Amino acid sequence: MALAGLIARTITAPIRLTVANLQAIAHGDGDLTRRLDVDGRNELAEFARAFNLFVDKIHQLVIQTAGAAAQMAQQQKNSQSTAPKLIGKSWQNNQKRIRLRRRLIK
Repeated sequence: MALAGLIARTITAPIRLTVANLQAIAHGDGDLTRRLDVDGRNELAEFARAFNLFVDKIHQLVIQTAGAAAQMAQQQKNSQSTAPKLIGKSWQNNQKRIRLRRRLIK
């Protein structure tokens, strides 16, 4: 029986550790830099590698999305500062056209 218990602990301990790590990642603050430990050449190590690869891809998507959002915010800020200038220039050009028409009509 002692041998059976040792074998059971050898199998269940890594599984429990993997579950605990997954729970820590899932219940954490969304830290996409956390990874599962990859030790050995067994099924749990393969699972951890696949999970880490999956999280890497999600992490890269989040980084790209954040960069695109920042770029869009900057473009919006630039257009907000440019719009009044364009309106002012348009108004000035319109006034010049009106004055020119008045001169031509006289």
